[in-house]
Amino acid sequence: MVGDGYGSFPLDPDNLARLDRFQHRTVATFATARICELYQNDVIKIALAQPFLMHIILTLTATHDRYLSITPENAKRSMVEAYHWSKGAALLNQKLSSPILPQDRDALWATAAMLGITSVTSIEASNPREAWPLKPYDPNDLDWLDMSQGKEAIWNVSDPLRPDSIFHAMASEYRALNDSPRLYAIMSERGSEIVFRAENIPVRFFKACRWCRRQKMRCDARNQVPCFRCRSTGRDCILDPIEDNRRRNERRRKTTTPARGSAVTSPLDQRSGFHTPASRDQDYSPVAGQDTSFDTSIDSFPESSLGRVRRSQTADHHGHGHESQQLSPNDMIAPVSAVHSMSVNLLGTDEIFMEHSSNGDPRGDIVVRGIVSEEQARVMYERFTGGSKNFLPVFDPIRDTFDSIRSRSLFCFTVIIYLASRAVVDLRSDTHMQRVLQDEAQRLAEDSFFERPTKLETVQGMILLAAYSEKTWFSTALILRTALDSGLEKSLDKLLSQENLPRSSLSASMADRQLVWQVRTWLISFTLELDVASGTGRKSRIGEVDIMKLRKFLDYPLSLPCDMRTVCIIELHQLRGHSRIILDSAGTVQDIVSTELPAIMTRLQNWWATWDEIHCNNGFHSGAFQRSSLKLMVTYARIFVLCASLARIQKLQPANSESEITDQNVLNLWQSLVTTIMDQLAFLINWPSYRCQLPWAPTYPALTIAFVTTFALRIARWRPNWIDQDLLLDRAEKICDFLKQPPYPDIHRTVSIFVNYARALIASQRPQSNDSTEGPNVSEQGDGHVPSYRGPDSPMQNAPPLGPLDDHRYRPGTALPSDKDPSMATIPGSDAAATTRPPLPRLPDTMEAPNWTMSNSIADSFGLFEEGQNDIFDFLPMMPSLP
Repeated sequence: MVGDGYGSFPLDPDNLARLDRFQHRTVATFATARICELYQNDVIKIALAQPFLMHIILTLTATHDRYLSITPENAKRSMVEAYHWSKGAALLNQKLSSPILPQDRDALWATAAMLGITSVTSIEASNPREAWPLKPYDPNDLDWLDMSQGKEAIWNVSDPLRPDSIFHAMASEYRALNDSPRLYAIMSERGSEIVFRAENIPVRFFKACRWCRRQKMRCDARNQVPCFRCRSTGRDCILDPIEDNRRRNERRRKTTTPARGSAVTSPLDQRSGFHTPASRDQDYSPVAGQDTSFDTSIDSFPESSLGRVRRSQTADHHGHGHESQQLSPNDMIAPVSAVHSMSVNLLGTDEIFMEHSSNGDPRGDIVVRGIVSEEQARVMYERFTGGSKNFLPVFDPIRDTFDSIRSRSLFCFTVIIYLASRAVVDLRSDTHMQRVLQDEAQRLAEDSFFERPTKLETVQGMILLAAYSEKTWFSTALILRTALDSGLEKSLDKLLSQENLPRSSLSASMADRQLVWQVRTWLISFTLELDVASGTGRKSRIGEVDIMKLRKFLDYPLSLPCDMRTVCIIELHQLRGHSRIILDSAGTVQDIVSTELPAIMTRLQNWWATWDEIHCNNGFHSGAFQRSSLKLMVTYARIFVLCASLARIQKLQPANSESEITDQNVLNLWQSLVTTIMDQLAFLINWPSYRCQLPWAPTYPALTIAFVTTFALRIARWRPNWIDQDLLLDRAEKICDFLKQPPYPDIHRTVSIFVNYARALIASQRPQSNDSTEGPNVSEQGDGHVPSYRGPDSPMQNAPPLGPLDDHRYRPGTALPSDKDPSMATIPGSDAAATTRPPLPRLPDTMEAPNWTMSNSIADSFGLFEEGQNDIFDFLPMMPSLP
């Protein structure tokens, strides 16, 4: 959220992407090296609190985007440009109409400077003949020159060269610009004449960027900025000006350099900003001997971090440094892409475990400030950690107590209390407290992004925020970036390479425990990324992990039983990924049905049998959450594989195929899919050990339940004779009620729209007579079996046996306990009441319809996917519709 006293607006994913492009691309096209660095770091920080400046930044970036793909169709100014330009200008005018505050002066000058750039560059033309001076005369052609007078007025008001301005350090740059070739506009009655007068030699720059020069590598920054290496690693590409020997020696002799300051010391000044390790090197940015509030070098560090940086630089100079492992911003789909560069690896530092924050909030935490009482906070903490550990066992039960987390990380502590206020049923009605806690968590999250070194608790807090957000898909990139910057991806190999393993938990050292905490946090980050990749139909950004390494981690003396769930989830995700590759490479329908699909189902069955036995040997009851979760996961994996098979068959099978064998195989797959889906729904209803934990479920488990439910309703609408509609509606209605428990109102609302509309639609399509023979004949064989139907158009009528799908290896009814399992607790009014319900309501004229048209994906109904992404159910709308 960007805001001040005059207004605010949220940074949605599109605006965050534009802010990321401004920082890494656009700013390098209009600024010198040092001014570019200032805009990339300090100006963006100011813009987070000044809406008028943020609007102009987004305007300039949108204009640049349009120029990079200019065509006659988009030559005119886009709606995005017009909106942000008008909003920025209006807010700037409002700011100038009131007394100018000291903290607003830098933002005013930055806005004026970029408004001048925007007015000059915003040309609505796709070729030179459509632009001035080649275009037909228009009296407004040179209105952009009037911006110079406005900039001069704001220059006088803001005084960017004052000692406490962020632009004060750029005084030499401004003087160089004033002495460089000037542009004189001489207006006359007959037209305009532009004369260039070179009065000084322009500033020269190195041919290679700062990082490539440091590595002594060839650089192409002269042709493109950022250069190839900086772009691929996500670094800031900085071209330094060439200084003569007199100036360089004079600068090196200085012990302090007058630079920018701030009227109030901001925590932003201590967070290392957007700088990369390369931009902080002593070779190019001398570090002051001490840190003062006003007379400080622009590249100085807080004293607490100076020693760490010097140590890391010394290690690097001796050959012990390593390449910072980062993800390119182009490869990230980030929720806050503007802070990608904030998460940097300080060249090998491993001090990510800080017992006390060096940048603690002087106002205290939420308990000290009276937002939540200590007694209530303790209860909320215990309830959240006790409930969420089944889904996300990210915390150590011995180390991560209420007092420990509270003393180590205000951010992580506040996130836990905030999420508890949403999940605890007794507290959901207190929306005011939730809003206050949410704002506090957001503020601390912004502060945590700048902390160096990155604390493990920061990664854990971001995992919780992302996992319990309704739109998780935009958050995982930031978690991965922060985890990689902290070096967590190396923790597993480091742990397994130990020569002297601790004999037990009692003999383990603190270093051993810290390593296990790192591994656990990294693996949970990995599972979150795999969940999102699976849900959006894309490949994971992280490479596969050797399953044997994961199993060895479980044998480590300090691993916990809860780690088994994390490892088995990773293994199942990788198994599903392999299965999809195999199915997508199959050449014929017969290969899929006879060879590949049975083998995949066998592997899934082996996965479930292996992990169920492991959990059983560790003392987990057959009805425990962990073992019931295994059954739900393997059933959903079967649905995933069957859907992938049908999608592949659709591409292989000709549209007018007349092969009865092929059609029967496809029909058998559909029948198995319907059976598996109904098994999944029945399992969710009849197993209380899983159902009672739903209030603590992260987004992905809640979404999988919603996906399966709505997908079944789509099948019932598309082929009503393939599924028992009454039984399905009864189960879907119960599951919709269950989804009220997790704090995901949008997901529940979407499912409820599907259920209510489907019930009314089915009722409206049936005749008024109660003894109609067109309704389904409900099977008495129990849940999970597809009933037979009467009717001339039923494709299931007198259907032959399922053939290869009857094999026990991939018929879900035999792989898992049936619905009659004695360990299941049947809830009151379950499926047995489906045939005795009152008549279905008719379809009203004003009922809200779900987004399930044949041209839209099921994912669109939830609004959780980015443009171009798809889910595994997308093949359904492409299937032929009823005549």
